[in-house]
Amino acid sequence: VTQGRRAEHEARAGRLHTRWVAEHPSDGLNLIAQRFVVHEEPVREGLVSQTFFLSDDARLRGTYMERTKAYIAMYEEMIGSYPYSKFATVENWFPTGYGMPSYTLLGSQVLRLPFIPYTSFGHEIAHNWWGNSVFVDVSEGNWCEGLTVYCADYHYKELESADAAREYRRTVLKDYAAYTKEPAQDFPLAEFLSRHSGATRAVGYGKSMMVFHMVDRMIGRESFLAGLRQVAADHDYRKAAWSDFMAAFAATGQRDLDRFADQWLTRTGAPVLNLGEVVFDKDKVVFTLDQMEPAYDLEVPVVLTTPEGTSEHVVFFDSASGSFELEADGATGLAVDPDCHLFRRLHAAEIEPTIRQVLSEENPAFVTGPLTGALESAARNFAAGFAEKDDYDFRGNGSGPPAGRSAVVINPAPADLKAYLPSGLVVSGTTAFLEGRRYSLKEGDLVFAAARPGTPDLTDLVILCDSEHRLEALASRVGHYGKYSWLMLPSGQGRPERGNWPSGDSPLVATK
Repeated sequence: VTQGRRAEHEARAGRLHTRWVAEHPSDGLNLIAQRFVVHEEPVREGLVSQTFFLSDDARLRGTYMERTKAYIAMYEEMIGSYPYSKFATVENWFPTGYGMPSYTLLGSQVLRLPFIPYTSFGHEIAHNWWGNSVFVDVSEGNWCEGLTVYCADYHYKELESADAAREYRRTVLKDYAAYTKEPAQDFPLAEFLSRHSGATRAVGYGKSMMVFHMVDRMIGRESFLAGLRQVAADHDYRKAAWSDFMAAFAATGQRDLDRFADQWLTRTGAPVLNLGEVVFDKDKVVFTLDQMEPAYDLEVPVVLTTPEGTSEHVVFFDSASGSFELEADGATGLAVDPDCHLFRRLHAAEIEPTIRQVLSEENPAFVTGPLTGALESAARNFAAGFAEKDDYDFRGNGSGPPAGRSAVVINPAPADLKAYLPSGLVVSGTTAFLEGRRYSLKEGDLVFAAARPGTPDLTDLVILCDSEHRLEALASRVGHYGKYSWLMLPSGQGRPERGNWPSGDSPLVATK
């Protein structure tokens, strides 16, 4: 299997002869060889969907055929005509998630995860426009991953609901805060080339996605999509740069985006907004906003609450401090960017403890309660797997967590556990009561992030597991659920129950 059109596929003299014709330029070439069960279905004239599976699976094949047709139809409407004559889903015997021109190579286990056809699979199809046929001019940074996330992962949340899209944006901002705590971890988008760490993902994928979202908000969805179509049409099988997108958006949206592009692409960091005095009058609300110098040019969403409901307003804020007045009869509440439409650095109170905050710690400490024998050995093996290095900081029984950095606390003593328990979680013996549900800790393992007692600006991760075999395995499972506050992992196969603690009171909200 390779890119392009399969022009010949027949047995001759005991050998199978396959010839592929790749009619378009490409910035790479890959060949996949294996014994496959091959199926093909037409999508429309000149375009087929193919599956190359290691064994015949009609149900799985049907799912991927249906999803291929649905995604191509969606993206042709959004971006333009599909750029190849086929899309093939190819199964791999070891774990991969690659997207190449006209096909994707997915590991057997990944291929069969029930959510993959409705999430990551569409991401790989979107790459056939962004990256595989419109190439990346890296001289201005790699825009491709952020735009693909915007058109795929984030767009699917938009289709799901406004709340799901809001939570996706908030998770992007939380990840950015977690992985760029130190200034040295941050960098401008113009310097992003590829992902190799949590910080590069938070900037190159997350911040980039939010830049496209902010442009969409500024010029409107119709003009935004017109800009995408223009870039795709003008740069088919050629390189495109950030400046090409900004020029297209400026033209279709009739907006000058030079200052916008400069501050979001060449500047390191993100603005921090502070809400000053708020005065609720009978028919208006007067308030002040502050930001650090040098000031960003921001179109700040402000949501007012009145007896008639809520209404969103946008104020232009381009200085270190500004005073604003909005007309509103009987307003009783004001919230600055409550739906996370701006890429900004969140205040600590806006972020609930999450597993990601501990995953982002470069050198977490591992502290245990009174463990002995096989469970203590399993705790050490867990620490080695979680840290993914040999010189991890294992402190064992009786040692407290270190000052200034996060810790993973494994089976703490009852008194220590009680100090960590947030509101909404009760642990009594081998039973946990969580968000109104009862769980047996003999039949599953509880993992939760919590503020360190006495040090609320630090987040630790607490592990409750009484099985040495399950404890070791948790090291490879927890990392997949970083955006959550808690996990209840079943002892056998299956996805864990998961959720988030409520965030604190935002300093960007005021009430009368």
